[in-house]
Amino acid sequence: MQKLSTFLKPRRPAWISGNNVRILKDGSEIFPEMLKAIKEAEETIHLETYIFRSDRVGWRFAEALSEKAREGVYVQLIYDSLGSLTTDPALFRFMEEAGVELFEYHPIAPWKWGWNLKWNLKRRDHRKILVVDGRCGFVGGINIGEEYADPAEGGGGWRDTHLKLEGPAVLKLQQIFLTTWFKNKKRRLKPDTTYYPEVSSSGRLGVSIVASNGLRGRNQIKKAYLRAILRARKRVCITNSYFVPPHWFLTALKKACRRGVEVMILVPKRSDVRIIDYATRALYSRLLKWGVRIFEWEGPVLHAKTAVVDGRWSTVGSSNIDQLSFFYNLEVNVVILGATFGDKMEGMFWDDLKSSREIRATEWTRRNWLQRLLENTFYYIVGWI
Repeated sequence: MQKLSTFLKPRRPAWISGNNVRILKDGSEIFPEMLKAIKEAEETIHLETYIFRSDRVGWRFAEALSEKAREGVYVQLIYDSLGSLTTDPALFRFMEEAGVELFEYHPIAPWKWGWNLKWNLKRRDHRKILVVDGRCGFVGGINIGEEYADPAEGGGGWRDTHLKLEGPAVLKLQQIFLTTWFKNKKRRLKPDTTYYPEVSSSGRLGVSIVASNGLRGRNQIKKAYLRAILRARKRVCITNSYFVPPHWFLTALKKACRRGVEVMILVPKRSDVRIIDYATRALYSRLLKWGVRIFEWEGPVLHAKTAVVDGRWSTVGSSNIDQLSFFYNLEVNVVILGATFGDKMEGMFWDDLKSSREIRATEWTRRNWLQRLLENTFYYIVGWI
């Protein structure tokens, strides 16, 4: 029988075959599927999120998790201290009293001995993972909050993308969650096989789970993106909510354009972080000069983090394309190989372009001096941060 310590041993990303992967768009699809999986849980529920709000959606999840904990299901929740800073503590007390085990990642506590401003404030748990019974997993960009909910139900209707996974790759998500849990909670490992059940094949897709897990594994997502873009032959389609890429990413895009690859980037016209909007636009001139096509999403806030290359290589996850995600944060992305799945990803990208406006080089050069000043100023501020 495999020991839990062996199961949690760090390994390089590998391709895992036999998976079924379903694309879920926006809170109207994602939240019902997640709540349904939680309701059907029999042994374990592991939820890791950057933001867990105490609004209507947050309480719905808190009640669902608490109900399963009372039934005897082993429920563990990791939430980020900074992301959930405004959450009502009563929500966490409610879950804890019901038997949900909680872990607050890197508490904002400058008064404590050993608290480091640069390390503790910048290095956040930005992942969004839900694993139920080690057999069903969810991963992507959505947090637990009403801003993502269906506008018909009073939500903000933010645009986001998640994946539902079934098959052997779910165990990798389980391993990522448990590694963070046991490393930070510093609890003895119980030899409990419910952590790593036997999972049979559920489909035909090959999947690789790439995650940043401290300094040791921080380059996994970077390498996945870099390999895909440098090998691209036809198209690179990127959707990202906070697009302030480091130099190596920009260089890869420039080289792709020189090879004749069509590079298209979809970013929000207005995100929830205005500084990032200005920093992103500081890059438009050089990207347009290289031949990159830039589109701005004009609907409710765009929060998705996806990409598809040549219609065969796809990724969905929590990682933004910026220095914080690539260097500091805990992140997780799923990489999928397959033309059929790639067609679905490209189809979703084309659909999103219908609610977007393309930025033309001729109009971009006519923007006023104040706009240029704000863009360059915030670009350097973001780089310094």
